[in-house]
Amino acid sequence: MNRKLYFITLNWHTTRLLKDMVASVEATTPQPHQWIIVDNGSDRENWSELKHWAQEHDLNNGSRGYLHRYMTNRGLIVAHNRALDLAALGAQAYDVVLINTDVIVHEEGWLGRVWTWADERPEVGMIGLEHNRVNVCASAIFLDQQGYWYVHEEQPTRAEPVEGESVGFGMVLLRWPVLEAGLRFDLAYQMYYKQDDDLAFQIRAYLGLEVWGFPIGCEHWGCGSIKTNGPPGGHEAFERIKCRNQAVFAERWAWALRPRRATMEAEQEHLQEMKMAMARRRGDA
Repeated sequence: MNRKLYFITLNWHTTRLLKDMVASVEATTPQPHQWIIVDNGSDRENWSELKHWAQEHDLNNGSRGYLHRYMTNRGLIVAHNRALDLAALGAQAYDVVLINTDVIVHEEGWLGRVWTWADERPEVGMIGLEHNRVNVCASAIFLDQQGYWYVHEEQPTRAEPVEGESVGFGMVLLRWPVLEAGLRFDLAYQMYYKQDDDLAFQIRAYLGLEVWGFPIGCEHWGCGSIKTNGPPGGHEAFERIKCRNQAVFAERWAWALRPRRATMEAEQEHLQEMKMAMARRRGDA
């Protein structure tokens, strides 16, 4: 079943990466869709290039998408939430794909394959799509008691979908029930880091929906903006933000986090225990 789809991406001095990413999506995604692009305080050269390109491609508040600009870098949380608010202005059900500028999609027909799988599983609210042959990031990830994410050795070669506690956010599909519920990235987290895992846990804990990885044919460079420009505010400030956000996440979800599991079989047992604990907190069990 087709439905309205938005691709959401953020730009911070990475306009050339963004254009390559968009071209790869356009070449592999024939289904109707629109773009929401938020420029997060890029320099004059990048912003000028982006605005000119968006106008040429009818993406500057045109039929194919919308372009929004912050004069300074507001971070992933504020910018993503702004884009999600713009998507919510429509009057019909929709899905959203959050995609980084450092992703290249090369699998034709990927969206139809994912939608077919998802339509048979209404219990799934978030689907991580990224995959990388050298495992720079991973589609399905798990977390320990300190909130650090990890994967298992057998995961990089797995072609089938895998349920995880969270997923890599290089490319992730948010389903309509999540968007209809109005979930957003929590402003308790600063700038960037752990807000993605927090959203995955919100989806699980508050809505009772599942989070799965469904790796498609794409490549994710990983932290492309930071590798290109350095972290916003400098390395020391950025590390302080990461440490703070890590602590916020670990404290908030301490009741659900557990020590690392050694096997995928143990992960499945953990997920079932987590679902039951979250259902009890919702009053569903």
